[in-house]
Amino acid sequence: MFMRFHPTARVSVVMLLGSALMSVFRRTGLVRMLLGVGVLVRVLVRVHHVAMPMLVAMGVRMLMRFIRFHIFVSPLSPEPNRHDCRKGRRGCTEVTPSWHKAQLETGFTLIELLIVIAIIAVLAALLLPAFWSGREKAKVARAQQELQGIGLALEMYSDDNDGNLPAVRVNCNTDLATHWCQLPPELADYLGHGNQPGMAANMQDLFNPAHTYKYGAPGRQFLNGAPGGNYQLWVPDDLPACASTNGHYYSSPKDSPVRWVIWSLGPRPDSPESLDDYAPMAARSWYRRTGGGGVIARFQTSDDIQFKTP
Repeated sequence: MFMRFHPTARVSVVMLLGSALMSVFRRTGLVRMLLGVGVLVRVLVRVHHVAMPMLVAMGVRMLMRFIRFHIFVSPLSPEPNRHDCRKGRRGCTEVTPSWHKAQLETGFTLIELLIVIAIIAVLAALLLPAFWSGREKAKVARAQQELQGIGLALEMYSDDNDGNLPAVRVNCNTDLATHWCQLPPELADYLGHGNQPGMAANMQDLFNPAHTYKYGAPGRQFLNGAPGGNYQLWVPDDLPACASTNGHYYSSPKDSPVRWVIWSLGPRPDSPESLDDYAPMAARSWYRRTGGGGVIARFQTSDDIQFKTP
């Protein structure tokens, strides 16, 4: 429930937690540090790409400070010597050097260090979702750009072959069963040649390693490397919105309202949305939000108009 609040509200809660801790621990060094953390949090929430390195650096700095003052510097006073003794009526009295007192006064206790680490962990938990969300959005944008490039390659192939499109590849063999609807080898001349099984065209799906993006088009089909009838593509009746559950299967390029479709299985290839029976043309199978499943698709209608999923 806490993670559903607005980031500013979550930061305010963390700052209140810091204020409560400051009322318990009155050590000057800790209070100063907590105030600094409270000021940095609001900046870090808006600058996600530098948030984690700064948090890690701050944690390492405090840990090194603790090790320096509590492990390498003994809490006991050094042996008395002629420089650190004062002669009195009862002999030599031990005196702690001024430098040693200064180090002991500025060090953290173990409890304080654990509390600071706990606060940093809370801040990291608040910032990590935003960090991963931005990273996923960046990969989705890159996948859409690569799909656009594949669409351009399909148009170039069509222009070079009298308006025809490559045949769809479907594999049922155990070694290539997961490479269904792989990019056709004909596109290798436009996208580059691959050297892995099932990847004749060198265009790997960003979210499905060792596999190409998917390709489908009504018309010729190769089954396990040999001609095997026509590939059937399901198209909804409300194209291009594709929100309707009513539609038809098309096996002839002359009758189909869609010429071709290319798609990625999305950030979660095994999600129910990505493996929907009517994917990739059904809107319910499309990727829509960070953390969700669904395909990222691009298709061209019979009017030569291209559309991409949200």
